[in-house]
Amino acid sequence: MHRTTMHSDGDLLDAQISFGLERIAAYARQKQWAVAEQYGLTPTQIAILELAAARTDGVRLTKAAAQIGVSQPTASDAAGALVAKQLLERAPDPDDRRAQRLTPTKQGAQLVSRLSRGHSAVAVAVPQQRRAGLFATLAQTIATLQRSSEVPLQRMCLTCSQFDQGCHDDAKLPNHCRYLDQPIGPLGMMLDCPDHIMSADLEPA
Repeated sequence: MHRTTMHSDGDLLDAQISFGLERIAAYARQKQWAVAEQYGLTPTQIAILELAAARTDGVRLTKAAAQIGVSQPTASDAAGALVAKQLLERAPDPDDRRAQRLTPTKQGAQLVSRLSRGHSAVAVAVPQQRRAGLFATLAQTIATLQRSSEVPLQRMCLTCSQFDQGCHDDAKLPNHCRYLDQPIGPLGMMLDCPDHIMSADLEPA
């Protein structure tokens, strides 16, 4: 896009940020697809496998569907394909015997590690001293999009009822987690916390 078509410096900056994010995402997707194609995985299957691997106790199918923003039948088909490929396994949910949790097999966990190499390379490319600030910006951006219903709700600090933002004077630990009862900084914040309690204003009606 030519500079002469821009309305202002702000428009130019927005466009450059969008372009940069798209380039980074394209790089990570290219690396991911190079691996995924070997297993015939779809984007939905990749998302469910990664989500199950990210949680020590696995994930319920209904939760997986909500987290990645697909219908339950679509998630069920994808999970079934992953089980058939011996990348996921189903186990009874200890909290509800009528439900099941999806957990990665050893082969599935190894595949997730390979699938994430592109994203890991992006993270490593960020200078060490800038990573905390970048993460804080990413977390705030995701939270803003969630509050406007642009992306599915995630179990992150910024949408948790137990999280108090900016309540401490300490620049390194400005926030407070009431669940842990301790101050936390950007490096202590999470995008997928197992102890997350959704803020009341974000709970489904």
